[in-house]
Amino acid sequence: MKKLIFLILTLLCFAVFSNDWEFGSEGEHLIPLEISDVSIKSEKIVMKLTEKGMEINVRFVFNSPVNEVKKIGFITPPDQQQGELFMTDFKTMVNGQEIVSKVENFDKSPFTANPALKKAAEEMEESAEHDVTGYVYYFDAPFKKGDNVVEHSYIYSGSGGIDGRDYAYVITTISKWKNKRVDDFELVIDMGENSFFMLPYTFWKNNKKIDWEVFGEGRIESGKYLQYTGEKPDTFFVKIKNGYVRYKTKNFSPEFDIEILDIDFFTGRLYMLPQSNGKKLYKDDLTYLYGRIYNQEIYARNEEELRILRNYPYAAAGYDFSNPGLKKYFSQFFWYIPISKDVKVPAEEAETFKEKTDAIIEVRKEIKQYLAEDLGKYSKEELRYIRNLSYALRGYSFKDEKLQAYYKNKYKWYKPEKYVEISDMVFTDDENLLIEKINKISESK
Repeated sequence: MKKLIFLILTLLCFAVFSNDWEFGSEGEHLIPLEISDVSIKSEKIVMKLTEKGMEINVRFVFNSPVNEVKKIGFITPPDQQQGELFMTDFKTMVNGQEIVSKVENFDKSPFTANPALKKAAEEMEESAEHDVTGYVYYFDAPFKKGDNVVEHSYIYSGSGGIDGRDYAYVITTISKWKNKRVDDFELVIDMGENSFFMLPYTFWKNNKKIDWEVFGEGRIESGKYLQYTGEKPDTFFVKIKNGYVRYKTKNFSPEFDIEILDIDFFTGRLYMLPQSNGKKLYKDDLTYLYGRIYNQEIYARNEEELRILRNYPYAAAGYDFSNPGLKKYFSQFFWYIPISKDVKVPAEEAETFKEKTDAIIEVRKEIKQYLAEDLGKYSKEELRYIRNLSYALRGYSFKDEKLQAYYKNKYKWYKPEKYVEISDMVFTDDENLLIEKINKISESK
């Protein structure tokens, strides 16, 4: 009996981008590798983000012209550094029967004589820091003449770094099937409650817009985002309070793949967002500072702005504010949809903002007290401590060990950072006035 070889080519590309980005796994569905008279009648892809990663559940209906045992599998590159396999929890059902599968190093698999697979495996090794060419996951599946249902699931990590994570899924290989399309296609994307992300604007070269639908509570609108290259391609911005996004169509033949960009302000995705799309804002100066908490501009903000900043972690989590001013401010943003007062706020993030804004307010009060006093009553050494208070507030690491020890012992908020430069500092009028007065007094002592 003739065997047809099919491949789930799940591409995992690993590289370093901007010194902190690791390209991870992408999902892809079954494709015929050799000869095939099989058509793909329907496909439903469910992408659900979980704590373990992006969970994929796919249901295919294939039409086979004959009864055949078909060898199905995927080839995937390992982790760039360690050479380990990154896809987990793979499970396959064919016509209701769970199929036993194997995972092998490509060099030890029965596919080494296949030139197409061998070339793909070798390309996986080129940019890696190990000598593992890749892994092959495969199984034998009995297909009957007519319709056959294949269901498979797995979890992959996506790509990411300090700026957030992307989740890609390759669908352009639909063109490898006999009919070069999916008669009935459905894609469900569930990024979880209170999620904010970007979806493709189109799957086609003619830039035809995708008819995404929101099921549940949420918002979706098209716009442009900024890439590192300076280009501004079309995209869809999506905010989901609860529910999911779906695209459903017939005779689906895509020319571009799926890419989901998870947006997290606190990890640096702000540069991608427009200021607004005409209806709602996406960001303002304070949103920028929320994503750049160590930016020196925060020290020039007034107390009301600092109060707003310390509440950004709560707003991002969907906290329903009782304070009218806070509610009005955050309600102007596309990404803010109040959920309740019982929301999960990242404790470390909230504490960082509270500590930072409390320290700024505390030091400002102390500076006002000094300005109201007769500074001449202080010794030259005491004036030196008072003069450098503003530098300590900004995290300056003093070369003078005595100064360093003084601020560490007196202020809980003092955390010296090596990267803080005096040239980047922005001082308030009160701070500049205090420094100027102390300089004059010190010269006369």
